[in-house]
Amino acid sequence: MIATIFAASLLAPFTETRVYTLHKFMQPIGRETDTIEGKGSSVETKIAFSFTDRGSPAKCTARFLADGHHTGQSLLIQGTVARFVKIDNEAMVSNGKVTFRVGKAATETAPLPAHYALVSGYAPVGMQGEMVKAWIQAGRPASLPTFPKGAVSLKQTATDAFTLSGKPLKLKRIVVRGLLWGIETLWTDEHDDLVAVMTRDAEFDHFEAVAERYEPLLNQFAGLAGKDSTEELARVSKGAFTIPKKPVAFVGGRLFAATGDESIEDSVVLVKGGRIVAAGPRSQVSVPADAQVIDTKGCTVMPGLWDMHAHYEQAEWGPVYLAAGVTSVRDCGNVFEFITSVRDAIAKGRGIGPRLFLAGIVDGDSPVALGVQRVNNADDAMKWVKRYHDAGFLQMKIYSSVKPGVVKAVCEEAHKVGMTVTGHIPDGMTIHDGLAAGMDMVNHIDYLMDLAGKPDALAEQLREMQERGTVYDPTVALTELFLHDSSIPQTSVEPGIAKVAPELHDTLISLAAGGPPARAKFLDSAMDVLRQLIKSGVTVVAGTDQSVPGHSLHREIELYVKAGMTPAQAIRSATSVPAKALKQDKELGTLEAGKMADLIVVEGDPLAHIEDTRRVRTVMANGRLYDPGRLWKLAGFQP
Repeated sequence: MIATIFAASLLAPFTETRVYTLHKFMQPIGRETDTIEGKGSSVETKIAFSFTDRGSPAKCTARFLADGHHTGQSLLIQGTVARFVKIDNEAMVSNGKVTFRVGKAATETAPLPAHYALVSGYAPVGMQGEMVKAWIQAGRPASLPTFPKGAVSLKQTATDAFTLSGKPLKLKRIVVRGLLWGIETLWTDEHDDLVAVMTRDAEFDHFEAVAERYEPLLNQFAGLAGKDSTEELARVSKGAFTIPKKPVAFVGGRLFAATGDESIEDSVVLVKGGRIVAAGPRSQVSVPADAQVIDTKGCTVMPGLWDMHAHYEQAEWGPVYLAAGVTSVRDCGNVFEFITSVRDAIAKGRGIGPRLFLAGIVDGDSPVALGVQRVNNADDAMKWVKRYHDAGFLQMKIYSSVKPGVVKAVCEEAHKVGMTVTGHIPDGMTIHDGLAAGMDMVNHIDYLMDLAGKPDALAEQLREMQERGTVYDPTVALTELFLHDSSIPQTSVEPGIAKVAPELHDTLISLAAGGPPARAKFLDSAMDVLRQLIKSGVTVVAGTDQSVPGHSLHREIELYVKAGMTPAQAIRSATSVPAKALKQDKELGTLEAGKMADLIVVEGDPLAHIEDTRRVRTVMANGRLYDPGRLWKLAGFQP
């Protein structure tokens, strides 16, 4: 191995090739080849990183030069690291200084720290191996500066025992923070060479890279990474909330219970043991003498928000969602082992985050398929519906490559056991086909866009959806983020971009770059279709498909108001309506006596100014009181 070669003869020439299999949602989608060559007193690594995700290629190359002790001298990375994310980053060390740039930003020069690493994000993954060796060479410090930007912290949390090819094997498990948003988990061998990385890509999706020899251990790596995430949730929870021991009275504010359009001025919401005892005018609600009183004058007390299109793929989503006032989410597709462990940790009070309601994703075999949960026939449908149902999932999520006849089989099996079905309209099908096959809900405005400009056909389709009781989550904030006129700054479209964790900023700026005016016309058409969708009376629920974490749900309902909803209707699309759609309305979604006290206090009056939903001051969920400012900071965001 490389470390052994260095120890034996620093100047001896050598060449080594390391190959990693790249996965998304556990499905192999590409590979990275690292060619390492010793040249005199230096080592040059040339990297080719390439994958195809749902039919879209991503390729980048890197050239890394280091001395014999893994001290980086230069790094150049160029290409794409995800379907929509470009990279062109560079760093060079010379004469006690480091010169670096990120993308098209101006080149900067800084004094060279005593110890550092040259690395730029999660990809190419081979650079993470070099980062680990630089950390070891530096004496395993608590923090290590990185160029062209940032700093990382690494910590070995365990030595894990495996069996590979019938032989025992021990690998070091290391957690990393600062390379991207949140924690990632990697493993190294006895020579400190990189074995595997369990992380997220630039689209926030689960991304896994494993050295070829260790590919049989992928599922075990994923399970252990999930354990790390659960432990991270527990760590983040400490000091982030209080559990009231006495009744809590929210006194003096405007109450919007989401039972209708009306609000109540000068109200009281009384909570005891995590449940609402009473909610109404101050004159009608008695506040116990021993109650903890929270003054809500000038604020609005309303139900906690729901994100009906989440992909909860790391621990940090928990504090971010709660800080934004989101107390319930529907996860629309995830790695099975990961999401069930996170859901259970939160439900048992071991972690921090909103209530999780799960939709189990399935896809069919095709070049653009996602994940490994494949349904290609009725037997597959029965198998996956049973597995998800037995694990407590409420829904099945259809993805784009499921064949029409199999869609019907999934729906029939799901309905037999009391599950509903949501998802994409698969390739080759129309919304009418999907509904006829048994789908109860549809994701994304895109599937109505072939009817844009065809008013009669659109009206007929919407009439069918209304009659069937179809539930639609349009995710138009995501459409806006991608397709807005590129002459409009991203922060004008979504000001929350300016407040995200530093590791997310550049990625989101790239994702939200927008397009030329001609392309932005699609957004105008989407908003027109949304207006017709709302006017038709089809049930609309608010969801984000991630977008800008903690902020895009607010933008989603702002766009609903722009498209014709009243503010009260828009708020209900993210409170009482999703609770009813998932059959949770007996316990959640409105502020009424006897229901769970999932509620938020927002400054101002969102019934007059929908943007005020962003001004979350206090959150109560799962019997806990949260301070949003502290939660934002825990996740690395600005409050």
